Amino acid sequence: MTTINKQVAAEIKAQSDFWFLYRAANVAAFVFICIVTNNGHEFVAFMLLIAQIVTNVVVVPRRIADFDERLKHVTFKTQLFNLYVTTLTPDQPDEFVTATFHGTIEYLRAVGNTHGVKVHLFMFRDVNVFTKWIDPNGRVQTKITARPDGCTWQSFDEYLIDVDEFKRVDHEQRLRELRKDNAGFHWVNENVFEQTPGK
Repeated sequence: MTTINKQVAAEIKAQSDFWFLYRAANVAAFVFICIVTNNGHEFVAFMLLIAQIVTNVVVVPRRIADFDERLKHVTFKTQLFNLYVTTLTPDQPDEFVTATFHGTIEYLRAVGNTHGVKVHLFMFRDVNVFTKWIDPNGRVQTKITARPDGCTWQSFDEYLIDVDEFKRVDHEQRLRELRKDNAGFHWVNENVFEQTPGK
């Protein structure tokens, strides 16, 4: 079950509204150019058309990048559940996975996430699971947990099974933590357990 929090939903709606208005403005500008052309001002209409094309070529990629960054910012700032960085393919470089892990925890810190979200690094054929989180004082804490014996020679399919089991157990533990926390209690009850206290 996937739920989108209100801040993320509001950001998605704001972006959707912007693109609707942007397309409407482009249509209106094109209609205006057609009217100018029909009135015998072809050169002016041509220059307006060029300006519209250049504006779209310059503005749209910048706007898409800005909106992607805004959505990422809101998503990371409001993140409640733990995040998992895992190896996606057997030949994926460990450096890439590790860089993603460090980048994720730094981004959580940069956006000011204060929900105690843990980021777990679970790499293929590694003997440890590395966990980092930001404590209430803003410092990054690290925990290293040993994986069971035999993980260094397991197949990739066995690794994926281990990852799924780790995620399942950790997710259940995180739900219990959030239920104990007053800030997350009502949200978890309503959105995960589909219970509304007092009703």
